[in-house]
Amino acid sequence: MLFCWSWTFPQLRSHSIGLLIIALLLGLLYLPQGLHGRFGNKLTLNRETRYVYEVVLSDPRKDTLYIHERPGQIVVLERGTISVRRASQELGKYQKNLSQGLIQELVYLRRTDTDPAQDQQLLDNGDWLEEQRFMITTRRELVVLRHRKIEKPD
Repeated sequence: MLFCWSWTFPQLRSHSIGLLIIALLLGLLYLPQGLHGRFGNKLTLNRETRYVYEVVLSDPRKDTLYIHERPGQIVVLERGTISVRRASQELGKYQKNLSQGLIQELVYLRRTDTDPAQDQQLLDNGDWLEEQRFMITTRRELVVLRHRKIEKPD
């Protein structure tokens, strides 16, 4: 681009050889880094969002309540969602809604790189079944946990 730009201005044509050499050196320097994809691989939110959408959109019913750290990703899909913090505080209420049939399923989309203290109460108090795992990075996975439905006592 630098070389093409130099030809648009007649007063810079005398420097076009130097600009061509600089452009080639910069191209040789940054081309391997661009091909390696090091910076694109750090964009993990796109990959995580794709997996969240895959899980949510695979279930056409809208009576499922999702628990996720970024509930806004799911709200845009017109599904019910709550944050992990709120679910930890009020899990008993949501389990009651599940047993009464107000919601049909309770799904927790858990990231494995989160602080264990943040969702330990949620994991301890619920009866979760692991359904799927998606690798986001080598150190982070998205785990889909489905709450086992509690039957209503007759």
